[in-house]
Amino acid sequence: MMTRAPHLFSSTDTPDPFDIPGLVDRYLAGEGTPAERAFVEAWADSTPERRAVLRGAQEARRGIHQGMARRDVKGALAQVRRRFAEGQSAPQSVRSGAIRLGRRAGKTFQLMSGSGAALALGLCILLLGGTGLWSTLRPSRVSNTARTYMTVAGQRSAVRLADGSQMTLAPSSSAVVTSNGVTVTGEAYFTVVSHPTRPFVVRTTNAMVQVLGTRFSVRHYPEEQESRVLVEDGRVTLRALGSNPSSQHAAQTILSARMLALVADSGITVTSGVTTRDYTSWTQGRLVFDTMPLRHIVAELARAYGVDIRVADTTLAKNTMRLDVSVNDESIDQVLVAICKALNAHVVRSGRAYVLSPGRGPSGARDSVPQRRHFPQPEQQYGR
Repeated sequence: MMTRAPHLFSSTDTPDPFDIPGLVDRYLAGEGTPAERAFVEAWADSTPERRAVLRGAQEARRGIHQGMARRDVKGALAQVRRRFAEGQSAPQSVRSGAIRLGRRAGKTFQLMSGSGAALALGLCILLLGGTGLWSTLRPSRVSNTARTYMTVAGQRSAVRLADGSQMTLAPSSSAVVTSNGVTVTGEAYFTVVSHPTRPFVVRTTNAMVQVLGTRFSVRHYPEEQESRVLVEDGRVTLRALGSNPSSQHAAQTILSARMLALVADSGITVTSGVTTRDYTSWTQGRLVFDTMPLRHIVAELARAYGVDIRVADTTLAKNTMRLDVSVNDESIDQVLVAICKALNAHVVRSGRAYVLSPGRGPSGARDSVPQRRHFPQPEQQYGR
């Protein structure tokens, strides 16, 4: 199949991860780009506390919380943004009640001022915990030189780091970059510029990779038990951090080209002579599955296309198959129909959710994805 160049965010498409107040403000107002809305939703879904922040702000905007004194909302929000930029706690004017709730027996309260999204954002900070919540709302800054990069489902992003190295983030991934290295959640591919006296370090929750100049990928999603490190070219030093990252007895090994390592708390398992493109083709908009269970395949497809895919039968989910997908050229409907033909299954779509079940299905249709009822077409962000 022909392959188009992969879609990557341009500098004008990518939301600024350090303008969370502005992004949430525009989200609540129904403004902002699709990328900004997707960013806010992924940010909120990352922790229960952040989801509570967004929900509280939405409720405040709808007027569920009533009885506000007249205050300088725009001024308070300006201080909020300044504190975000400085990495400090919430401004005193917000903590002490620049936007204040009141209760009066037997009366119905109404919003007195600031009916826009800015007011709702300021209010949710008050309602959901003040200063303690501020650290949840504030973007992750590990140090003064740290920066967090993030993608949501259906998106990839390429970043050139300060030392000239290139990092490509897979869908639903994040990377915190500091002067001490990069911490990855999800998956990332690195092309590292050689600095003989300054090693490049990448960490996951249970692994640390140290390199002097190479091409390699690192993967560890929160739901996965193991970290995976693949070396495409060059050499890396890999250390298993296990349950005690400070231990001097942690497993350690050297990986060279075409070597793949799985890192668990119990140690490191290494495979040599692997086909590296099977593990790195996602950077070019392709997914290659070599004799992989369906449950793993649909998890990857869901991240790549930004949709929800479920397998309704445990036996069907264990079926293995080889599959080569061009995310840029093939729609998720086409891919799922092909899977169903190969596994004697059928798929039904309900909104953005797809459900795979064994057998041909009630209608017997196998060349398209039937819908239970009419829903809008899913918004496409990564591939078609």
